[in-house]
Amino acid sequence: MRKHAGGDKPRISLQDCFVQLCNDVGTRYAGLCKEAFVSGGMQKLEEIRTLFSPAAYSHPTDFAVDYLVHSYISKLDDPRDVETLDKKCLLDLLKVESRNRNGNALLRKPLPSQAAEALVHRVRRKIRDVIGSAPPLGAVFAGCDWGPGATYSIPSVDSTLDKKILEPRLSITARALPYFLAYAENSPAWFAARNSLSELPGPLTWLPENFEVVRGERFSTAPKKWDRRRTISIHPTLNLFLQKGVGRFIRERLRRWGIDLDDQSRNQRAAQKAYADFLATLDLKDASNSMLIEHIRLYLDPDWVDLLEALRCPELQLPDGSWHRLEYHSAMGCGYTFELESLLFWAIAQCCCEESLSARG
Repeated sequence: MRKHAGGDKPRISLQDCFVQLCNDVGTRYAGLCKEAFVSGGMQKLEEIRTLFSPAAYSHPTDFAVDYLVHSYISKLDDPRDVETLDKKCLLDLLKVESRNRNGNALLRKPLPSQAAEALVHRVRRKIRDVIGSAPPLGAVFAGCDWGPGATYSIPSVDSTLDKKILEPRLSITARALPYFLAYAENSPAWFAARNSLSELPGPLTWLPENFEVVRGERFSTAPKKWDRRRTISIHPTLNLFLQKGVGRFIRERLRRWGIDLDDQSRNQRAAQKAYADFLATLDLKDASNSMLIEHIRLYLDPDWVDLLEALRCPELQLPDGSWHRLEYHSAMGCGYTFELESLLFWAIAQCCCEESLSARG
């Protein structure tokens, strides 16, 4: 048990919580997990975890409590080699990208049937009803904002608001630069802050030396489970700033249709109802890394495609410094991925069935 840096209030670690959870559950499996963790740490616990089998249970409640223990194990910390996990994460991503390449090639071909064409038409119309046929740049620009983390040119330890605003050369991709210059025309205060001006004498122009034009995003990872890391993309500073505007616009439009991405209560109620009705919740693997370039071109109107393709990053810089041309449209780390995939999943599902739906990423 640890204490907060700013006071004496104790903070229970994930490991302490796990031991207490095993005690509270009190099943044979929970006892074995606790004993393995206390005596042999994660290595021993992994051996016990592989013994878990849903087929061994005859009652859903017995399965549920043991599955809670089984799932909690994935959140425990493990001091294993992060570099090895990063390499595995990169290999997994490249495998997904190979599949994505085949998916894009397939989507470039004519649709296989009139039924498929009709479905795509309905999905496109549903998306158009939500966000319109063309992006209103004024509304998109009004939502531009800074994320809390690192960017392509600013490490996480320096990713404060002032350093992003005053970055000597703001990183951005070539296709996104015209959109930022359009935004900057109505943001004189930013120009004044970067140039230490108390007053602006008149119309001013951002010179090329204010920008570092880069090819794309940078590969990175973040913890996911104790034996696995997830891919995240580190985007250029200004791409991310503009992407947040798109994300906020889509989020606000979805709210008008009853999909509130800031409120999980509806999904929690749906999960509770699903439990009572013996239904399942679908959690798609690699969902963000599988949102293809051709998906966006298939389901969105051309003006939206132009904007999204201008603000996304077309290439990924790998750890060895080489560049990989991306087959996915965007992944986690892009400022609008969560909202865009929520919109796509909701629209497709709505058009495939007549039941009421809830969507969240």
